[in-house]
Formats: sequence, C-alpha cells, structure tokens
Amino acid sequence: MNIILLSLLFNLQLLANDKLVDISQIPKMPTEIQKYTRIVAIGDLHGDWEQTKKALLLSGAFKKEKKGFMSTEWQWTGGNTYVVQVGDQLDRWHDDRKIMDTLAKLRILAAKGGGGFFPLLGNHEIMNLQFKFKYVTKNSMNLFKDFDDKGPWRFSTYLPPNYLDMLTEHKLPHEPGRFNAFSKNGYYRKLLSTQNVVMKIGDIIFVHGGIGGGLGLSLEELNNTYKEWILNGDPNKKNQYIDNEAYSPVWTKIYYDKHKEEPNCSELEKALKLYKASMMVVGHIKRDKIRSNCNGKLWLIDVGMSRAFNEEVQILDLRPGVPPRVLK
Repeated sequence: MNIILLSLLFNLQLLANDKLVDISQIPKMPTEIQKYTRIVAIGDLHGDWEQTKKALLLSGAFKKEKKGFMSTEWQWTGGNTYVVQVGDQLDRWHDDRKIMDTLAKLRILAAKGGGGFFPLLGNHEIMNLQFKFKYVTKNSMNLFKDFDDKGPWRFSTYLPPNYLDMLTEHKLPHEPGRFNAFSKNGYYRKLLSTQNVVMKIGDIIFVHGGIGGGLGLSLEELNNTYKEWILNGDPNKKNQYIDNEAYSPVWTKIYYDKHKEEPNCSELEKALKLYKASMMVVGHIKRDKIRSNCNGKLWLIDVGMSRAFNEEVQILDLRPGVPPRVLK
C-alpha cells in the first residue's frame, strides 16, 4: 500500500512540474539595458538538462530548495544580476523540452526578484521552427506526444518538402507531436517568439553567432524581424536574416575564416562601432574552454557543455570595471 501511495504522489508531482507556463506571464525581453552591476553569460545547452542545471547553479543567481514531500523549487538569489544564455537550448540531447519549460519559469522568477534571465535564439531553435529535426534525439521527439492532436499535421500540404523522408533518414518516429508544438499557433512556437536574437547590456552585445557591421538593421529591428518571422512568416521560405550565413546572427561565423584559426577582428570592430559597443559575447563556435580574442573584445563561450560533446561546464562573469572571469 505504501509503495502504491508513493508512486501516486510521485506521478502527481511529475504532472505538476509538467504544467505549461502561461506565456502571457513571461516578461517582455528588452533589446537594450543601459546599466548593470553583474552579468552571467551561459553558452550553448543542447538539450542537456543536468548540465544546464549545473550552469544555472554555478551562476549563483539561482538555487534549488526542497519544498514539501518529494519536490524542489527554484529560487532567484541573484538580486539585480542579469543572466544571458546565448541560444541553442535545443537538440543533440534528450531534455530540450524540459529546458524550454524550466527556462520560461525562471524568466518569471528572475524578473520578480529584481534581475533578469534572458535565453536568446540560436540556430537550433530556428531549425526546429523550420521543422528541421535532424539533430533531435528519438527520446526528445517522443516527449511531445501530448501535442499529437493539437496542430496541422493532418494537413499534408503544410508539411515541408521531404519532411517525412528526413525523419526516416535520421531514424525518428513519424509522430506529429513535436511538429505541432512548433507549428504556427503551436505553444512552443509562441514561447520562442518571446526570446530575442540579440541583446545589448551596458556596452556588451550578446548574440548566438555574431553580427556583421554591414547588417543594415538596428538591434531592435533585428529582434522584431525574428519575432515577426516566427509568428507570421513562412518557415519554408528563405529569409536572408534567418538563413543566410553572411547575415544571420544565429548562423554566421563572420569573425572566423573557415580555413584560419585567427579571428577577423576588423569585422568585429565595424560591428562594435556601428552598435556603440565595446565587447561581443557569442556561442555557436564550440571551443574546449571559454576564451577571448581581438584584445578581449570577442568572447567565445560555447564549450560544448552538453553530454553530446565534452560535458565541461564553464560560464562567464561580467562586472563593470573588472576583467571578465570564467567560472567553472
């Protein structure tokens, strides 16, 4: 009898934890914040909740406390700290839905606590919004079964060309849940529309891939372009700001020549001058450790922390007037 009761309580707790966040309660993400006392920057997560949890706790801005029987609760302990995660929450490991759900809750928690938590868009969020699931694990694909009957899957004309062939090639189940969840009016499409592609805090720019000096849009216009595309654009049509590696802030590796290890600091200088910034922090370019280039003006913080890669958790601590510090 006790075993049955424990099992029931455990399942009830799982149901409580899996409740979808009310998107209308998530605070609007600003494009620019003028002043800060502390920023923590976190690199690519790639679907690994355990490593994500380690990074959040390492920041010192969050902690977990037991609440009641068999449950824990996140708390914001960062005061007026801003935590920026530079995109690629999704793909390659099995927990990306849990990551999206929890980060949404933590955004609300941070704002109520006087700080801010800002997960940005990366190329893997964009690929999911385009139904390019080739980096999704089978386990993660199966986590969206509650969306099987909530969306346009049944209308074959809505499916991208060769979509089912892509699933077959990558040995993924032909199930509608994940597709529906990221489709137009789908819950997770709406959720990702609340995330910026770029932020500027003080004089520091945060973006997944980078921003070229010749982009031609303000940071606010860039965020609005992505939001409009997510909510109203055609995911099957090319868009230079979304798909083109020369322009797209989530895809570009503009500061690195494909055949050289040395960064293109002249391009970085153009962008920093255009957007009145002194530093840029990016993910996307995986390295074995957090490192800086261009005399400390470019910081690369994707260390492949997911178990799909090398499992190293490192984050960047930024404070005015103090050299950036790597936490690990």
